[in-house]
Amino acid sequence: MIKAVMVLRNLALRKVVGPSPSFTEFHLSKALEVIGERGPIGRAKLSEELKMGEGATRTLINHLQKAELIKATKWGCLLTRKGRAIIEELESKLLMKANVPRSSIAVEAHNLGILVKDAGHKIRSGIEQRDAAIKAGASSATTTLFRNDKLSVPPVNQRVSRDWMDAAAQILQIFNPEENDVIIICGDDTEENAEKGVMAAAWTLIE
Repeated sequence: MIKAVMVLRNLALRKVVGPSPSFTEFHLSKALEVIGERGPIGRAKLSEELKMGEGATRTLINHLQKAELIKATKWGCLLTRKGRAIIEELESKLLMKANVPRSSIAVEAHNLGILVKDAGHKIRSGIEQRDAAIKAGASSATTTLFRNDKLSVPPVNQRVSRDWMDAAAQILQIFNPEENDVIIICGDDTEENAEKGVMAAAWTLIE
């Protein structure tokens, strides 16, 4: 498990007095991402970006502050050096996140893909990634592997249709993967659940 995943997972599981936190490591990593890109950012705006209530967002901010991943200023939240290191480590593994047009692979109203660097050896059948995505809220998930200059769905020896070949060519153009990279496509009726699903699936390959 890489350090960034361990830190965020421990924060999400941290016991507190009162009701249990209503956020996951996805919300924590998303918060760091938003703060890094748009900080300083206030609690109300961060709550809106995370689609969480302000009470839950306040608790999340407190967790991140106690872990010294962010600092609060009169202008809003900013990443600390430690927080930026967490984001940089995640980004070194999760190289690209992008919308994917509907196709035989991306079948929902909203489809999001993510490239996980050099993780092909961790793929078995793709079921673990699909289950994580569905549990997080996505409606569908497909795990693909780039190996020997082509994109395939495990098991790699299965026959593919013309529709698949066209969709695969489109995905390769978007993500431009390298040998042993994994691209996960998740979809749902909402962008929020598609993103939650694709991140949950990706985390199974970096934990």
